Amino acid sequence: MKHPSGDHLTLLVAYNSYKVHEDDKEWVKDHFLNTRTLKSAEDVRKQLLNHITKMELKVPQSNSFEIDFTPKKVERIIKCILEGYFSHVAHKEPQGFYKTVRDHQIVLIHPSSVLDEKPIWVLYHEFVLTNQNYIRTVTKINGKWLIEMDSKFNS
Repeated sequence: MKHPSGDHLTLLVAYNSYKVHEDDKEWVKDHFLNTRTLKSAEDVRKQLLNHITKMELKVPQSNSFEIDFTPKKVERIIKCILEGYFSHVAHKEPQGFYKTVRDHQIVLIHPSSVLDEKPIWVLYHEFVLTNQNYIRTVTKINGKWLIEMDSKFNS
């Protein structure tokens, strides 16, 4: 069920799979998903849709939770997340660890990440301090996107 781009899209895949199987409690249990957390995500999704509707933005209407993860759609989704978490970016250093762009903290990708590789640039959702500095919920990004975003923010 994991997505090769990382944790954010893996969570989206898990949510969409849950929506397809939400009445099947055994399926939810077999995939180690938490129904309460997924229902909370559903509430957030409904709130976002309400805000989008009030703003009169166009949203493709579909009752299907089958997402066609074409490379272009994956890029668009990740760029949207990057716009919201622009300051949550880290760069892989030659020594193998990551350094956050915002405050130059030395970090490692949390072991719970689904990433099988160590990409050059990553977007992360949270910074976790245990015996080490970790970044959690991590997705690989293209460094060129940072330049695109920076010009949007600084124009």
